[in-house]
Amino acid sequence: MNHKTKTNPSQNTYKGLFFKNIKWIVLILLGLFLILSVITTFSSNRWIRKEISERQLSLTKATADNLNYRFSRQAIEAVNLMTAIYPYLSGSSISEYEEYAAISKQVNSKDLSPFVPRIFVPDSKVYSSQQDLFFPLSSMKKESGLSDFYGQVGISWIKPHEIRYGLEKKASMIGCLFTMNRMDDYSTIAGSVVLYYPVKSIIDAFGEISQKNEILLVDSYGEVLAGNGSTRLLEANELEMLLSSDSGSKVYSDRVLSFCKLNDIDWYVVIKSYGSVINLGTPFTIIPLLVSVIMFVALIIAVSVAFNIRQMNKALLESMEARYKQKLELSNYQMQALQEQIKPHFLYNSLDIIRWMIADGKKDDAVETITALSKYLRMSISKKSGIVPMSDELELAETYVEIIKKRSSTQFSLVIDVADNTIDCRVPRFILQPILENSLIHGILGCAKPDLELKIRSWIDNERLFIEIEDNGKGIPQDTLSTILKDGNEEPRHGYGLKNTKKRLEVFNGPDTIFEIHSKEHVGTCVSIGIKATHTNEP
Repeated sequence: MNHKTKTNPSQNTYKGLFFKNIKWIVLILLGLFLILSVITTFSSNRWIRKEISERQLSLTKATADNLNYRFSRQAIEAVNLMTAIYPYLSGSSISEYEEYAAISKQVNSKDLSPFVPRIFVPDSKVYSSQQDLFFPLSSMKKESGLSDFYGQVGISWIKPHEIRYGLEKKASMIGCLFTMNRMDDYSTIAGSVVLYYPVKSIIDAFGEISQKNEILLVDSYGEVLAGNGSTRLLEANELEMLLSSDSGSKVYSDRVLSFCKLNDIDWYVVIKSYGSVINLGTPFTIIPLLVSVIMFVALIIAVSVAFNIRQMNKALLESMEARYKQKLELSNYQMQALQEQIKPHFLYNSLDIIRWMIADGKKDDAVETITALSKYLRMSISKKSGIVPMSDELELAETYVEIIKKRSSTQFSLVIDVADNTIDCRVPRFILQPILENSLIHGILGCAKPDLELKIRSWIDNERLFIEIEDNGKGIPQDTLSTILKDGNEEPRHGYGLKNTKKRLEVFNGPDTIFEIHSKEHVGTCVSIGIKATHTNEP
């Protein structure tokens, strides 16, 4: 007997529908895959553009910190040179020949490289027409770049202009001008010092930072003062962006532009990158490829997308590595620039007190103060690393207190009680002086207490270096104490130096830095620091 197998009609119907519409199912799946790929591509493109913009802004800020350091040193050297020659220019009792010899000796004894000095003296001086180092004051009115600043007391910055120096050499230079009046007639100029810095040195530095990008030094009118590219004047929309903020970055259709303002000059560092730098992962170059692949097989689409993801991951890893290196460089420049910010603050006050000592006839005190100040400047602007042993900071602190004692009528003593194993500990340069200054201003100076003391203590506990600066003076009122380290407070009377010191310690040591201030009125103030203990003989 033959038996026939019966087939379920509904099963055949489902199979037929499945095989009949399989091409549409595949197209729908591939369409969804295409949409997902396009969304991913657009998202990746925006992320990469943002990453490029942030990376370039970090490079711009690092370059600005580099220039801040160079220009700060240029200003310090100009003020230091004027400090040394000012007694000869302002009412000297020696002959003009001896005066000329003394000033020339002072200039030759200083390491002013790479700067080119010029000294402008009253026309009545017999050596004013020497035309190499010395020039008459009246010639400033005729010289390009200097005429606008004739008679302007203090520091002025001169835009690049060509000057002659040496044996008929010519070069474009940026000048730092420092002018002071006579001590016996404050309405009359005693003289001016100009230190010139070659523009070529700045352009060479730009070239070392980046060969691919255009790096520019620009003034507030958009004029390019120095640069390694062809741009001579910023476009109107670029200048508008510069003037709207101290720093920023923007991606245009053909370029990325980043900028950062310098600290003490109304100039900006601008970096531009063009072309392929910003054309990474453009969606319209990927979509035709995806459509073509869909026309053949889904497997090719998967391989193509996997390859693109792999390339994007590789680019992101390289970008993150480069950004990490730039952050390390930025921390170093920040350390140097923050150290330089404090020096003019103390220097200008000391120059003013020396001027009044001379005016009051206290020439011996003035000479001693100038000697101490010269030692202080030599130690603070030396070309050492930004990290020094604790012994150097203690020597600098003792010199600083010696200067303050000459300036003040308040009697007090300095007590240094430091453990032997802390002498060679590494600390940021110029870390004690701002705290000592704050203790003197807010606690010691003007205090009527007997037996006033300023103490420096240091010890190591659990592999951490602890430093305390304590005084038994007036103490700081609570309302003042609460604002000393408040963000955005820039007034010197509210702890300018302490804010700066805290920032440098955090750059040096990281977020686990201890920086505390304890004070009570009529009792005294204690500033405590805690950082990781590292010694100079450690790698």
